[in-house]
Amino acid sequence: MLVTVMIPTYNQKDYVGSAIESALAQTYADLEIVVADDASPDPGVAKVLERYRNHPKVRLYRNAQNLGRVANYRKTLYERARGEWVINLDGDDYLVDPCFVEDAVGVVKKHPDIVAVLGGRKVLQASGTHKVQQANVCLSGRVAPRDVFSGILDGTLFPYHNATLYSRTHALAIGFYEQDIVSSDLESFLRLFARGAVGVLPRIVGVWREHSGNTSGTMAFSDYLANIQVFESVMHTAEEPDIAVKSSFLKSWSSRYAYSKGKDYAYRLLKDSDSPSLCFGYLKRLSKVSSVAALRILIQPKVLFNLLARALPSQISRCFR
Repeated sequence: MLVTVMIPTYNQKDYVGSAIESALAQTYADLEIVVADDASPDPGVAKVLERYRNHPKVRLYRNAQNLGRVANYRKTLYERARGEWVINLDGDDYLVDPCFVEDAVGVVKKHPDIVAVLGGRKVLQASGTHKVQQANVCLSGRVAPRDVFSGILDGTLFPYHNATLYSRTHALAIGFYEQDIVSSDLESFLRLFARGAVGVLPRIVGVWREHSGNTSGTMAFSDYLANIQVFESVMHTAEEPDIAVKSSFLKSWSSRYAYSKGKDYAYRLLKDSDSPSLCFGYLKRLSKVSSVAALRILIQPKVLFNLLARALPSQISRCFR
């Protein structure tokens, strides 16, 4: 069973070598590594990649023009990967468990209905310290589809992009990486999990680097709005006939998840903006997916107090004009 480690990269000369070396350190024999440079203007990237030009397990590609993060994911998965199973390792991340792929394949062979295998992840913070994330370190073995969604909601499970081996066949069938949004990987995984069980290896297998170039750390207001597509996609998936969970459960789950994640985004918009209008705009857009989630976020004390604190000074000043 061939497994592909996809390594999309852009201007990551200081990191991409570590990503490739961590993939080469995997003990699983039937492995290929596909590196996709998204037309990096930094010549240092090409110099690093040239070291692997003749490696039998590595195939190097350079896009003729910059496609963007998600389009590069998609092109690599659809046109360049050959494996039955794949894992995406961004050029600034790396694996720390050399047995992850081998053990994940073992889980797949034991449970044929599995569509993905999840491992744990830690964050290498800008300060140089590591922070272990809490998902995927308690459960093990096969987890049924309904329990997967419940686990994502309560934080015991999560599909970390660089710690999830997933079925390429299933991914192509449902259109992985269709949405050009920050959370394109999560949106894709949620649609995938509605169609089959997952396996869990309860240990840390990958590292996500925290730095100024992280996409999730540089989100604009338009990115927050676009990311609502994650919740919309689950709602739409609930209407499809080939899912492995009940439609009513998935719709209810989507509304609860929209509240859980949406309140974090609303707080961030309030914190990072001088005007509450961005928060209101986000909640207005969210209400089209789940009016209940939007209302619950709006009446949160943290949100209400923040809005009042901003509104009252202007109201008071008007009274004394």
